[in-house]
Amino acid sequence: MDLLEAFKTVDCGSCRACCRSLIVLMPEKGDDPGKYRTQVLPNGWVALERNADGSCVYLGDGGCTIHPDHPAVCRKFDCADAYDDSTRRERRRKLATGQYDKAIFEAGRLRADARFAEKKRALAQVVVDRVKEKTT
Repeated sequence: MDLLEAFKTVDCGSCRACCRSLIVLMPEKGDDPGKYRTQVLPNGWVALERNADGSCVYLGDGGCTIHPDHPAVCRKFDCADAYDDSTRRERRRKLATGQYDKAIFEAGRLRADARFAEKKRALAQVVVDRVKEKTT
């Protein structure tokens, strides 16, 4: 993990879309399966148990009930990156296999669009500042 990745935080607000998808544990990233209620998937992966509605067993009314100890994928996951880094074909495959819930890609598209708009505003401000510098 590089230094930037170590300090990456995702401001999810009240969104809980990713809490309704498969949450696979990653022991190589520090997850200890013994600390969680888990299930072993047919491919051998270990994931958090899910409620009947498909949500994480640790998702409560106010959000994650194990937030200080949540798995690595939960700490790092950014739905905007999941959307931006996947082609339409890859998103369809991930939906079909149950890897992601459609709500994740919908939230990701909105976050990616907002992030792009913010970058455009910042770039426009840089241009305005440079023009002002040259005219003064």
